[in-house]
Amino acid sequence: MNLATKDEHEYLREKLEMDPNIRIATFGFSNGNDPATYKDFDLSKIAVNFDNNSVLWGGVQCLNCKTISPSEAIKYDIPIVIYSCFYVEISKQLDGYGIKKYYIAHLLKNEIDIDTRTQLDKNIVCIQNNLDKINIVRALMCDTRSVEVFDSIIRCRKEVTQWGVFELMINVFSQDQYFPGDIPEFVLSDKECFVDAGAYYGDTISAFLQKTKEKYSHIYVFEPDNDVLSRLNDFCSPLKNVSLYNICIYSHKTNISMQNDEIFGNDVNLMQADSLDSILDNKPVTFIKMDIEGSEKEAIQGASNIIKTQRPKLAICIYHYMSDLWEIPLLLHEIVPEYKFYIRHHSYGFYETVLYAV
Repeated sequence: MNLATKDEHEYLREKLEMDPNIRIATFGFSNGNDPATYKDFDLSKIAVNFDNNSVLWGGVQCLNCKTISPSEAIKYDIPIVIYSCFYVEISKQLDGYGIKKYYIAHLLKNEIDIDTRTQLDKNIVCIQNNLDKINIVRALMCDTRSVEVFDSIIRCRKEVTQWGVFELMINVFSQDQYFPGDIPEFVLSDKECFVDAGAYYGDTISAFLQKTKEKYSHIYVFEPDNDVLSRLNDFCSPLKNVSLYNICIYSHKTNISMQNDEIFGNDVNLMQADSLDSILDNKPVTFIKMDIEGSEKEAIQGASNIIKTQRPKLAICIYHYMSDLWEIPLLLHEIVPEYKFYIRHHSYGFYETVLYAV
């Protein structure tokens, strides 16, 4: 990983603030990012933007500069700043192109904003008020790596600088999200009945197909977001034994608005929801993955019969709310005391912390 050092990030930040002639390239600025996020330098200093979305190539985005293919990055002898939450994947891509140094946008501004500082203060109080639960969950972890990850996540939620978060997370980062190769019991068979709750465009299903070599029994796909449903349906249509549900999974049948999680502050329209126990009605389930914007705890409650009677493998996101880190493991331990728990973290930021239960 050819990421610039902390000192190099600080030097570039100073240059952007003071040097009127400096120019940089961005990667991913056109992916719905808000230019107002960058208030520390003149956006006209961005000479070119790279993006993996070929539809954008050749077009002029909000920055009044062209977006081009990342394969052309090697031609530009200017600093490249990754302006995307997918900086792990983009870093690997730039490494592959032979780029010797690149920067991550949020690390250029090391200080945190007032809203984040307010959330940190709440986090500290929350941790202090739940130390007993935290210690119980820590003791439930089945390997030292999980304990290291858990401790780092707790510390991360109290960290006051972007670099502090990054340095904590880079030491516990793992690849193979939802399909961890370093958990011996987490093994897929050719008869998996897989529930993908929060399927988005089908990226997890694609990884599942690769891991199982397309040998499985059934895939149950849940995605409530109508904006991505058409593309997800196109992805799933050629596959055999796939059921697609345009619905949220929850603790009971209702309408919900999945909004205001502590990480992203997402806000979506009111959506239909129901429980997995009700929707699947005793159908076989061997593996459940959940990334559903903070509704994981309620969804587990609504799948308690499946979990208790079938004991499927679980990969549950526990990063949307601070309390998820301990409340979700404790809930699952209550439902199935025999579960073995592991935690892995799959980003260099706050997000993509996953609890694995086998």
